[in-house]
Amino acid sequence: MTETDLSSLVPIAIALCLSLFTRNVIIGLFCGVFSGVIMINGSEPLNAMSFMVKDHLVPQLTDSYKAGVIVLLMFIGGFVSLVENSGGGSSFAGAINRWVKKPIQAQFAAWFAGIVIFFSDLGTPLIVGPVFQPLMDKLAISRQKLAFIIDSTASPVAILIPFIGWGVYIMSLINIEYKVSLRQPSSTSPF
Repeated sequence: MTETDLSSLVPIAIALCLSLFTRNVIIGLFCGVFSGVIMINGSEPLNAMSFMVKDHLVPQLTDSYKAGVIVLLMFIGGFVSLVENSGGGSSFAGAINRWVKKPIQAQFAAWFAGIVIFFSDLGTPLIVGPVFQPLMDKLAISRQKLAFIIDSTASPVAILIPFIGWGVYIMSLINIEYKVSLRQPSSTSPF
């Protein structure tokens, strides 16, 4: 498969359909990736499995940044599970339920929590989402709207905070560009 055509959408369709049908995203993603590897390397399943593990999965998992993200997500998931199982999440939700009575108040509270809890762009949805989900369900606010509110606060705030992952990444990009601009002779501005 050397050219991109409509058949390149087949792995995506397989992943989406299986994820929705089985209600298991991992099975859907695995089958989608596996079908893409078969399309690239031929129809021998054992060779495709070997190629997928050796050339696609292992390099991705051994990359230090991606391994760090996986470890971070494991810690965040453990923290969220600890908060839920210890009753902290329900206590926080109960405290919010005392003063939140209207849908607009619940949306504002979720927005405010998304800004105040700036664990990371990956962690904020995992912390704020489970806390506000029962409240939003009770007030008949869609989960999609909750996801939008949390996502629109988690990522922008995470970029602005200099001591968490994205802030450090953005500062390193700025530093690289600054060093490159110092080495280049100044050119005349077109303005």
